Amino acid sequence: MRRLTMAPLPQWKNIFSPLARTVMKDDDLALPWHRAGETAFWFSRSAWSLVVLARLRQQLEGRENITVWIPDYFCNATLAPLRNTGVRLVFYPVTLQLEPDWLCCDELAKEHRADLFILVHYFGRPTPTMSAVEFCNQHHAWLIEDAAHVLRPVDDVGEAGDFVLYSPHKHLPIPDGAVLVVRQDGPAQIVKMGEVMNLLRSEVAAMVALPGYSLKPSLVWLLKRLAQMMGVRGQFQQNSFSDLATNTAAHLVHLRMSGLARRLIRPLLNQLDQIAATRERNAATWSTLLGWLGEVVVPVPTEPCHTPYMATFEFADKARADEIFDRLRRFGLPVTTWPDLPPEVLESQEQLLIPRALRLERFYLSVQQSLPERAMLKFGGHLLADATHLWQITEPSHQTWDRHWAQCVQANILQAWEYGEAKAKVEGWQPKRFLISNAEGAPVALAQLLTKTLPVIGGVARLNRGPLLILTGGELQDDEIFIRLMVLKTILREAQHRRWWLLRLAPELPDSPEAILGLLALTRKNRNLVPWGSGRINLLQDEQSLLMSLNGKWRNGMRKGKKLGVQVREQQTDNGGLELLLQYYTDLQNSREFSGLTESLIRALTAQNNPLWRFNLYAAFQDSAEEDEQLLGVLVSIRAGDTTIYLIGYANESGRKSQASSVLLWQAILDAKQSGCAWFDIGGLNENTLKGIVKFKRGMNALPYRLVGEWR
Repeated sequence: MRRLTMAPLPQWKNIFSPLARTVMKDDDLALPWHRAGETAFWFSRSAWSLVVLARLRQQLEGRENITVWIPDYFCNATLAPLRNTGVRLVFYPVTLQLEPDWLCCDELAKEHRADLFILVHYFGRPTPTMSAVEFCNQHHAWLIEDAAHVLRPVDDVGEAGDFVLYSPHKHLPIPDGAVLVVRQDGPAQIVKMGEVMNLLRSEVAAMVALPGYSLKPSLVWLLKRLAQMMGVRGQFQQNSFSDLATNTAAHLVHLRMSGLARRLIRPLLNQLDQIAATRERNAATWSTLLGWLGEVVVPVPTEPCHTPYMATFEFADKARADEIFDRLRRFGLPVTTWPDLPPEVLESQEQLLIPRALRLERFYLSVQQSLPERAMLKFGGHLLADATHLWQITEPSHQTWDRHWAQCVQANILQAWEYGEAKAKVEGWQPKRFLISNAEGAPVALAQLLTKTLPVIGGVARLNRGPLLILTGGELQDDEIFIRLMVLKTILREAQHRRWWLLRLAPELPDSPEAILGLLALTRKNRNLVPWGSGRINLLQDEQSLLMSLNGKWRNGMRKGKKLGVQVREQQTDNGGLELLLQYYTDLQNSREFSGLTESLIRALTAQNNPLWRFNLYAAFQDSAEEDEQLLGVLVSIRAGDTTIYLIGYANESGRKSQASSVLLWQAILDAKQSGCAWFDIGGLNENTLKGIVKFKRGMNALPYRLVGEWR
């Protein structure tokens, strides 16, 4: 599998088109990152912003050993330039919620003064600032909001500090670029101190003018990105997940932002909304895909309005952290750890507990906007293959099928053995029935495919409304989508083995992002047909509750029909009842211009016989003293396993006036309940359903469902 990149890749048009443009001024370039009345400065990295602020405070205090407070969960590489200024570093503890432990901070302040206090907004999520403002006011410290993980200002970020640090180069395809924002109404009121601002401008100008600036780092960056854009992928340099050794060989480019970065960032300023949406979508994709690992990893959620810096996951099984991390890396995933903890923290046993827990219990995935969705989905396919490589698929006997069929929840007629027999008899489709078992040999699902094949050459197959899960506990669980996807992966392997060169799937999967993602990961293509939708009525409630669950108008219409003398009788299909049905059904097909079921298939369905299969034919008559009763309508329902489905319904003009359809359907529901079914399916409700039928069916207040459509 081709490896994914950690850093976002530029677009070809952005590399070449900006070269002829005039470079924007700093203030204009920084517009997305500062608010009205604020002042912004550009550097190559946020690490240099800290250096500038430390030197500014040193000059104002007239001493070198000012104290900078830094959270103990912090990247050591960022601190390398700051250490060279001679400041004292105090690492304050954070909680598992990545917020300062203020009780400990108060105790720590008794021994160490605070000149600069760094509050980090981790991974794009705002950290509460009220307590930080109070602490800084109390100790006359400057409050620095480190928003390097934040794409751009959002609510509760950049609204409380004296200074705010942003690192666009961490989010955008540019070689460098970081913004230092000076707020006008921070706790120390820096902007209102004209002398301080003049000193800050002088300090920035002096440092930017320092010798040593070179074009080489940005050109090397550009060459690497060009190679990656052409498909060249390097290996991720990553130590063991549990290795806490600190990297002290940090390399930083010159303080000045490069000209290449200034040119590349300009066309991106109007794309931040799109970039944010893509990063959020990528994080959601990773969350779904890694959810297929089972319960060994858990995504750390983010708020929808907070653009993620990386997708964060926790190991539920800490003992297998190294194993799972290496496994993901072998798949070519851009997995990483964070942070490279400072040596002071690693050497302090008192402080190491929470940083160590955060470092050794979490891993991260890049969500950068140039990640190709196809590559992410390919990983999902690998994960499904890996999860099912020991699963087995067999062709069960009729007796074995029936035994497991009785354990399937929310069955349907298209997966019934009897339906396969009927299709074979009248249309030449050969049913292939599979029992899918997991790695432990436990039965998981049943699936019936209809095939047409030739020896050696192979053929075509279709899976409709399958697979059905085999459950001994009763109800479907939260992971049913993933289980069905694993079953489909097992079936796809079998299809390849049998040389079915065209496989069409209309799977029993809900129309949900997770299901769509799973089918895409299985390299399937959506045929963009109108998906099946319907509704189910729970028959496990008592009759009175069942009656009261119906819409009031629908219920009153049914009662009205009974008062008008509508009588329902079940008809035998072998004494003229079937011919009567076919006559009316043909008229219905002609009047409404739909194909529906063929006459031969209906006849074949009536001929099937099984305790968990029943073809029910009902007729409604007008109660009359005359010998010739007036037929008002007919209805067909079929029981398949634990579900009865409403298949055909017809009422003539007299029947419609007397609410015969409601009376017929209510009787079919009661009979389904009496026969032991758990569900009654109202038989189709989607965009193609006629308005009158939609209104009629919605009055039953069934639990709606919509499937994911047809794929190949």
